[in-house]
Order: sequence, then C-alpha cells, then structure tokens
Amino acid sequence: MAITGLGFSGTMVLAHLVNSAQPPKRIALIDPSPKPWRGLAYSTHHPAHLLNVRARAMSAYGGDADHFLRWLHAQKEYAGFRADDFVPRRIYGDYLESIARTALEKARARQIEIVHLHASLRTIGGGNPHHQLTLEGGAQLSARALVLATGNRFDEAGEGAATRHPWHISADDWKHGKHGRIVLVGAGLTAMDMAASLLADGYSGEILMLSRHGLNPHAHNASKAGDVDALLAHLMRGGLSARLFALRRAMREGTQDWRSIIDGLRGHTPIIWQSLNAQDQQRFLSRLLSFWNIHRHRMDATQRARILAAPNVRHQRGQVLKASAHHVQLRHSSREQRIDADVVLDCRGPSYRALIPALADASAGELIACHPQGGLISNDAYRVNDPSCAPIYALGALLFGERFETTAVPELRVQAEELAKILAPLS
Repeated sequence: MAITGLGFSGTMVLAHLVNSAQPPKRIALIDPSPKPWRGLAYSTHHPAHLLNVRARAMSAYGGDADHFLRWLHAQKEYAGFRADDFVPRRIYGDYLESIARTALEKARARQIEIVHLHASLRTIGGGNPHHQLTLEGGAQLSARALVLATGNRFDEAGEGAATRHPWHISADDWKHGKHGRIVLVGAGLTAMDMAASLLADGYSGEILMLSRHGLNPHAHNASKAGDVDALLAHLMRGGLSARLFALRRAMREGTQDWRSIIDGLRGHTPIIWQSLNAQDQQRFLSRLLSFWNIHRHRMDATQRARILAAPNVRHQRGQVLKASAHHVQLRHSSREQRIDADVVLDCRGPSYRALIPALADASAGELIACHPQGGLISNDAYRVNDPSCAPIYALGALLFGERFETTAVPELRVQAEELAKILAPLS
C-alpha cells in the first residue's frame, strides 16, 4: 500500500491505518517535502500566520473533540492557549508532527513496515492486483492500493513570474524593499497572511493589495452554527439564481446572524453542490466563489482589524492581466495600468485544476478522470479509478469538483478516518 502526500490528509490516513484492527503489513509513504507531516498550510514558521478556526474546532480526530486542546496544554510552551484562541499555524504543524511520530512508534510496535520515500511520484502503471509506481530518480515499487493525498496545488509559474508560494519567503527577503512597495495579488486569506507577517516584521513601505472586487475575508464572531433545516429545502431545488436569492434573504431577514447560517450549512454543502447541474456549478465558480469565500473562510477579528487599520496597507480594485516578479498589469473599467513594485507576491491561492505530473499523465492515459470543475471524479467510497484495476483512492482537494467543501480540517479528518476503514483490510 502506498500514500503519496504527507500533509494533514496523508498523515491522518497513516495514523488511522496504524490503529486499525487489521493494519496493512507494509505502507510506503511518498513525499519529497523536507518538512513532511505539515503540508502547505502548516509548514509556515511565521508566528503571525494564524489558524482561521478557533483551537476548540481543530482536533485531528473527529471522535475526540478536545485532542488538540489536550496536546496544547501538555506542551509547556503552548499551555497558555485557550479554546477560543486562533493558534499560529506553525504550532498546528508541530501537533501533526507529534501525531506522525506516535503513528510511527505504534507501527514499529505492531510490526508494520513503514518506508518513507523522499521523492515525487512520477508515473502510475495501472494494473491488477498491483500498481507499478515510478518515482523521481527512477526507483520503482508496486502497491496493491494507492492513496492520493496531494493537497492543494499551484499552477506552475513561468520564468520571471510573481512568487506563487509566498508563505516560504523569510522576513530577510523583503527587507531590501523596506521603504518601497510590495504588491499582493489577491485580497483573501493568503494576502492577509502576507500583510500580517510584513507588518509584524516592521515593514514600513506600501503594502498594496490588488483584487477584482476589493474584498477581504470577514471576521469571526462568537456565533455558533445555526438551524438551517428550513433554508436547506430552498437550497436543494431550482437554479443557482433562485438558491442565491433564498440564501441572501435568510441572511438579511432571518433572526440568526449570517455567520450562524453559513456555519450551519457547512455539513450540507457537498449535497447542495452535487444537486447543482454542471452549468450552475461553473457559474458559481466563475462569478460567486470569491464572495462565498470571504463569508465562509473567515479570520481572527483582531488580526483583521490590525491589518486594515495599518496606514501603509492599501487596496486597489482591478483585473490582474499579468503578474511578474516586479510589476503587475492591471485593468479597471476600460483602463489599463502598470504598477511597479520591489516584490510581487501572487496570493490568489491554489488551483483546483492543477495536478501533480503523475496524475496528469494518468488522466491522459485514462486511468483516472478529471472532474469538469476541478480535481478527480470519484465514487462515494473515494475511489477514482476503474474497478478492473487495483484501487486508487483520493481525498482532500482532489475531491473539490465532487464535494466542493473538502479542504479544511473538519472535512479532512472525516475523510481520512473513513478511507482508512476501507483500506485496512487490504493487507
């Protein structure tokens, strides 16, 4: 059995497999990252990059709601965090590493062979009863089952393009422009991360956020998930416009705070998404996704207020036509403008259509199939390939087109546990 990708999803599949009553005898872990177990989201080490969910909701185990809080309080340096705090993401990365270490120790005790291959998966040779996998560098292995946990991916940036992975830039990288201008393409959570770390590092130059709508994520408040049963009936029928009207009316005229409504819909989002036809799904992604994201993916209110009140943070609306390392071509209304900068950071986030090369090749070879809205086509049991071959399973961002709500811990922890139950008998 092989797992490719060792962020949250891959780590938790491994943890559940090791704890299974019928664990596999050998598990190959395929990931080239120098920081396994953390993934893209939690590999940042900047203390200003915070979780966007309170600590009490971030347990890696769905059946143990206080697991993360107990871990925090067991660490002397983290014991001061409370349930309602927004903890730095680097600390959550430490938490995932501790889960991985425990899993590896249990694997040794249960005589489960764990092989960690520090390489990228290059090709998948479909077969039965095994897949033949080729890694970067030419190494090969066979696997009776393959788990794809590759997480969020970015389109490849061309030479001279703006930086696509801004979380991994250290403070020293932008000190040369301390009194100049840094352009952030986008105004969502990634851009707010970058602004937070720039301000925390004492950057006094201009921080310019560019986005089509000029919208930042909303702030969390003390509200809890609300009762959406009546609203759900309206959101499961009709076209996209009618459903949007029903949602807006409930948020505007209902007795519940709009945040409670959005949070109450969270568990129902996949079935609402699947009830839309392909045309309405595409319309939503092209016209409404940015509006949905600022309401659904919120942030710490204190951090948000600090960023937006900073005198050197500025916003400008417009469509970004081109973003290079030191300038951006922007269109607003019918006018185009070139904006020069010391540094341009592309903060528009991952692409749900981007695949690792092995999956792109497998798709071209018809071993797997891409979903029209992004990710892979799967069945309800996470399988993404033909039953005539050895199974290939996917979870997380690769299920975006199928489930839409599939990139945050509350969904990923359920997927990892369910998939591990399917995998356990495949020794």
